[in-house]
Amino acid sequence: MGRLFASLLVCEISLGIATAQDARVLAVENIVQSSTGGGWKPAGTGQSLAVGDRIRTRQRSRATLKLTDLYTMRLKQFTTVQLTRGLFEDDKSKLDLKGGAAFYF
Repeated sequence: MGRLFASLLVCEISLGIATAQDARVLAVENIVQSSTGGGWKPAGTGQSLAVGDRIRTRQRSRATLKLTDLYTMRLKQFTTVQLTRGLFEDDKSKLDLKGGAAFYF
């Protein structure tokens, strides 16, 4: 019984850490798409993005992402970003910007 409880506790803590590293889509203007390992699909407000996911904006489109409690990122048109673990680590800030323009605030 004790081992089962310890295993469940470790799983719960691991899930909590993974969820804390999710980015969230705050705003979408015009055509914004995300890819979670497959093809591109329309992104929506409130959508969660995990490490490895990609998001892109098309012509005359913008998106706002909440990366952490301290950082928000705005994507301009024709921008493609892949979320990397470095976005969520204080000592290794890293953004995989494939193209376009992105602003932190």
